[in-house]
Amino acid sequence: DDLNGGADDLASALVLRNQLIDLLSLGKLELRKWAANCSDLLQDIPTDHILPALASVDLDLDPEKDLKMLGLSWDPLSDSFHFRVTPVLNIKTKRDLASQIARVFDPLGWLAPVSVYARGVFRKVCSNSFDWDDPLPSSLILERKHLAQSL
Repeated sequence: DDLNGGADDLASALVLRNQLIDLLSLGKLELRKWAANCSDLLQDIPTDHILPALASVDLDLDPEKDLKMLGLSWDPLSDSFHFRVTPVLNIKTKRDLASQIARVFDPLGWLAPVSVYARGVFRKVCSNSFDWDDPLPSSLILERKHLAQSL
């Protein structure tokens, strides 16, 4: 499992890091795959406990590499998260719409405004008693296309 955390400054991050290490050591557990946007935070961590993408470049951050975590891509240089979205514009049936909605993996709920809207469109489809492979009316297809294009 992944653990995501942060702090406002290096001193606070070091305290948090040490508390996590101490707490988990009580259960004989060791955190692995460490990543940070500050190499000072990783200096006391054994190399085999650092995320290989960072350890292989001597803790230098590669601007071309986003790190994957909890369904997200994290760019350590800008300290920002990104979602990779490949919208499918040719949704024609209830089955297509359900399949597209189910592809969204968002365990932290950051895409909730988008996924709630998409589920609302799906609810409209379900309330109209369409079968799974019936063509959707153009009004619902347009609503879905608007959502996909806004992403």
